[in-house]
Order: sequence, then C-alpha cells, then structure tokens
Amino acid sequence: MIFAGDTGGEYLDEELLSQLGISVDTRGKMPDVVIYNPWKNWLLLTESVTSHDQWTENGMLN
Repeated sequence: MIFAGDTGGEYLDEELLSQLGISVDTRGKMPDVVIYNPWKNWLLLTESVTSHDQWTENGMLN
C-alpha cells in the first residue's frame, strides 16, 4: 500500500512513491487508497463509497 486517506489517520509511503518515480502534491486531491502491485506493475487508485440506504439499480446508474 502506498497511500490510505479517509481513515481517520493517513498513511503515505513516500519512499515507494519515489522508487516508482511518482511525485505527489499532498495538499491536492488524492484517491482514498493507492496500492501498487509489483508482480503486474499496476498502480491501483481506489475511491471508497458509503451508503446509508440499500443499493438500487437507479442508484448505481446515477
């Protein structure tokens, strides 16, 4: 894991970001979670969603 925000705290692996050649302005907007998969060389950017109601087809389409 490279970054986790919206957790009540925050985690940022600056060393791994530097190794990947990624520069981040931590004052800017970030996804909720950033994960690096070294086996596939994938950078996964994830946004979390919360809902207080049941999921509906209409809600998923909007």
